Amino acid sequence: MTSRLRFSGSRASVVLIVSLLCVINGCTNTANTRVDGEKEYSYTQFIDRLLVVERFPAEMEEMSSAMTDQMQTRLSAHNRSVTTLHLPVTDSTMLDSAAVRSRSLQAARDEGATQVLILDRLDSDVVMSSVGDFMQSYNTYEFTASVYDVASGDRVFVGTLDTHAQGGAGGGERFGRGVGDDIVDALIEYSLLPHTMME
Repeated sequence: MTSRLRFSGSRASVVLIVSLLCVINGCTNTANTRVDGEKEYSYTQFIDRLLVVERFPAEMEEMSSAMTDQMQTRLSAHNRSVTTLHLPVTDSTMLDSAAVRSRSLQAARDEGATQVLILDRLDSDVVMSSVGDFMQSYNTYEFTASVYDVASGDRVFVGTLDTHAQGGAGGGERFGRGVGDDIVDALIEYSLLPHTMME
């Protein structure tokens, strides 16, 4: 037997109910990420030993650390490894994308990685939107994500990730874990990880 719940009132009431359900059920993903990517579909290998190279500013350190920790947790549960390398965004020698790629692939070889994922922040902003009679702020972030096969040096995936967090949560640990989950889910969606890893 199927039961249906009917809510009346403003959209703000629905938002409040969803928020309360997340608190009760322990929702952890405060990120809402949209991925627009393109994969080289002749590439059929799954990610095995991954080097994540991230280029985020110092003020995003808590978020980026939580993001890579969450990726490590998800992948290690399926006997896949993640190593992280932080490249400073202020390093003038690393502003050129070819230099970032070259250094990242060399670091991946040194670590014995089979693939490398380069994450680079493009933009961030605070956006205001209305929910019923209330105004809500969102932290928005845009990243590029590129996956390279270490043996060949070829880029096998490139994408843009647009993510946002409600109410100024964008720099925090919980948001970072959500972004980490969303990145792993995107790698599964684009067949760079097996679908059996979807949680």
